[in-house]
Amino acid sequence: MAPIIVSMHIPAPVARVFGWFTDIEASSRRISGIHAIEMLTTLSFGLGSRWRETREVLGHLVETAEMEVTAYDRNKAFTLTHHKMGSRIDTVFTFTPEDGGTCVDIEFGVTGSRLPAGVLASIEWAVATRVREVLSHDLCTPQAVVTERDRFESARRLAAEVAAARTLEDISTRLIAGSTDQSLYVQILDAAMALMTAHASSVQIRSTDDQLLLLADRNFHPHSAAFWHRVSAGSGSPCGTALRDNARVLVTDVETCEFMRGTQDLEECRHSGIRAVQSTPLRSLSGHLVGMISTHWRVPHTPTEDEFRRFDVLARQVADLIERAGAAAS
Repeated sequence: MAPIIVSMHIPAPVARVFGWFTDIEASSRRISGIHAIEMLTTLSFGLGSRWRETREVLGHLVETAEMEVTAYDRNKAFTLTHHKMGSRIDTVFTFTPEDGGTCVDIEFGVTGSRLPAGVLASIEWAVATRVREVLSHDLCTPQAVVTERDRFESARRLAAEVAAARTLEDISTRLIAGSTDQSLYVQILDAAMALMTAHASSVQIRSTDDQLLLLADRNFHPHSAAFWHRVSAGSGSPCGTALRDNARVLVTDVETCEFMRGTQDLEECRHSGIRAVQSTPLRSLSGHLVGMISTHWRVPHTPTEDEFRRFDVLARQVADLIERAGAAAS
């Protein structure tokens, strides 16, 4: 995976910004997604410092990552390294005086990864785009007066984006490392709900007779899961419409959706407490539709562009897994 580099300017002195980023014991208070920090070394932050981060992953799962400082130059740069599923993940922070403040460059790199090249490219693009977008819109807006609170809020938001990028890495390695098909599907559905802040999700595979077969679901009513076990193109469901049109379908409120009016699909949405749905086609690298992944909400809902951008990375991973599973079966 090629390094991902993002930059930001914080209107505060280098020493203060460097100190904020290296105050590891305060991370659990400052960064969403980090529940606790356990220091494994007693010396102050520097080369060889190690700690465990207990993180929230996929909305509700909790995992522990052991971090180590593998390079350190006070007030100039440091590198954090951790290992996961056979991959080495390095995050390099560089601090440079600039225009009375500090330019912070953050470089993400993964070596030894077993992820397919196409999936790595999708992850690289999504992480870089998301972090750069937040930096440009939320952190780099010129202000005549920047208060101390504003300065540290900017740094806090950047740190939160770093945590989000790590979560995306966790999702990808969990998918690849699943020991069984069912464990993979459970991880996929958990990731889908976390990325889209949804309450239910489903993944389907396209059959040889051009229908969608339900592989797994989360939080469907059993009767609804049975009804949606096999879905035809153009049925009264969003996924069937997406199959027919070979395009994503978003229904922001099933109660006002014209093509669902009077259908059994609408009744099943009611059984499962679903008010909004989006269905995204899963396409192979050649563009062939191999399945569908959907998320569902309890209230009328419109996902943001950022949510769809991150979700599309997951969809690319799932399509690759389905395609490889089909190739192995044949």
